[in-house]
Amino acid sequence: MFEKAKQRAAEKAAKVDAHAAHVYVSTLPIGPRPFKQVEVLTGEREGDPRKAWANLRQLAADHRCDAVLGAALTSWDSDGFPRFVAYGTGVRWTPEDEH
Repeated sequence: MFEKAKQRAAEKAAKVDAHAAHVYVSTLPIGPRPFKQVEVLTGEREGDPRKAWANLRQLAADHRCDAVLGAALTSWDSDGFPRFVAYGTGVRWTPEDEH
């Protein structure tokens, strides 16, 4: 029984990872399609800016977002080590006829 639950969790994680690879991220506050705002997303602190962006994409996928608009990266020094956080507004695309 535990193995089935573990397998289902792994399958769900794989779906989210696959979705994260296709999350559209833009520094612009508008998207190429109509959208509805889901939530303002703030990723985890990372020591590498690429990891911070990847973390934001993963967070967007966890929230079933299609895109992150108005995305930005901020950094600061923490005990002599740089820390980076990516953030933006998670959105889902909507059909054209809803607008």
